[in-house]
Amino acid sequence: MALTNVTPNRMTLLRLKRRLKMAKRGHKLLKDKLEGLRKEFMTLIDEYKSLKDHVTKQMDTIETYMAMADAASSDRAIERMRTESKVSQTVEASVRYVLSIPIPSYKLTTKEIKLVYPTLFVSSDMDLALSEYVKLLEDIIRLAVVEKALHILAEEMEKTKRRVNALEYTIIPQTEEAIKMIELRLDEMERSHIVRLMKIKETLAKKEGGVRSA
Repeated sequence: MALTNVTPNRMTLLRLKRRLKMAKRGHKLLKDKLEGLRKEFMTLIDEYKSLKDHVTKQMDTIETYMAMADAASSDRAIERMRTESKVSQTVEASVRYVLSIPIPSYKLTTKEIKLVYPTLFVSSDMDLALSEYVKLLEDIIRLAVVEKALHILAEEMEKTKRRVNALEYTIIPQTEEAIKMIELRLDEMERSHIVRLMKIKETLAKKEGGVRSA
């Protein structure tokens, strides 16, 4: 229902003024929230770019180590290293809040790396490759966490922006228009009421004057 179709009375006027006050307050809070989300988003973008560059470079380095190790090591020795080596890692899950928005987080911690292989048949490059890859897993997990956080914040920014626009371009202007319309209508009704009172007073005065003259 359009706000211009509301009943023009003082109760409606008071209700609309309260609504307008709440809408403007909500609009300010949402704009502040949107600005905070944008700042957090840009911070995470910088972190994401840095992490991605680091992971990409490290993966290239690891692939180089692997290629050199494959060329200088026996297949049986490499297979033994892959099956018998052990890595102890833990994953810690947590939730952090950005402007009351829950952001899931995971942290991978490497506690122990135990590589098993015959040193005579496996190049030391394989040792370097696997050690670096295990360490890199922590950054890969962090990269995934940051990417997920960016998706969550992007969706929240879009929803908040729609609410800001709805208040700014629809609800607040319509409410202000309705208030103005009611105020004009009430002023008109007040003037009409005064005119009627003056006419009644004039009529009563004429009647009183006629009675006296008689």
